[in-house]
Amino acid sequence: MPEEASFILKDQNRIQSTIRSLMEKHQLVTVYPADSDQSSITVVSDIKEEDGCFCLNAVSNGSIHGKIANGSAFTLKTSIDGVEVSARRLVASNVIGDTENLMYRLPIPSKLYHYEKRNNHRESVPGAAGIKTSVLIPNPGSNTGHYIFDDCDLFNISKAGCAISMTDSGGQFVSEYEKPLFLEFGVETWNDDLRITALKKHHRYLERTSQWQIGFQFLNTRPEAQHRFERLLAGLELLNRQMINRSS
Repeated sequence: MPEEASFILKDQNRIQSTIRSLMEKHQLVTVYPADSDQSSITVVSDIKEEDGCFCLNAVSNGSIHGKIANGSAFTLKTSIDGVEVSARRLVASNVIGDTENLMYRLPIPSKLYHYEKRNNHRESVPGAAGIKTSVLIPNPGSNTGHYIFDDCDLFNISKAGCAISMTDSGGQFVSEYEKPLFLEFGVETWNDDLRITALKKHHRYLERTSQWQIGFQFLNTRPEAQHRFERLLAGLELLNRQMINRSS
């Protein structure tokens, strides 16, 4: 088992990017007050990189809310894209909002415990990256030979897999498909689209946004495709850093 320190994430750009991803994906987080055996669920409601802070919606548990509002330290645990993330000894600087919409304002932590189980680095994909993504499921009876779903938003990618979001109808169909399919990626600087064989690994439905989030593992990726992904990941890392720097 690796030492815990090897999982500590200290790069502020990546910490901010992780917290922003939690907010944008409406990911549930669990809070654990230091002096209690209770826990409660909430979500990240805002992040202001320029001010070095982020906000959590106030929890519904009155006892835990009282502890956090009065300055008790707590641990935050969640997961994002299948990776466990936690922050320890968080303390709310103040409580903001009205009685119907209370939030805890917190300093962005100096480190996150990021339990990365993958061997491949994964980058978030902002809309500004302009990566066209489609899912193709074999259908011998159609003119194209495939069911084609273009209503896909790629939100993270590595050399080994990716995750996309899809609208309700198409997402349900893809989420129920258990055999190999094709993913097609298009980038403006590429001469042609890249088609990869993939297998669905996990999915979930977000009722709040009527979206499906679906994770895929790439199968038998060719060396040429691996090279394209390496260049793509390097470009995404640069773009993510530029976006964070512009907002700070």
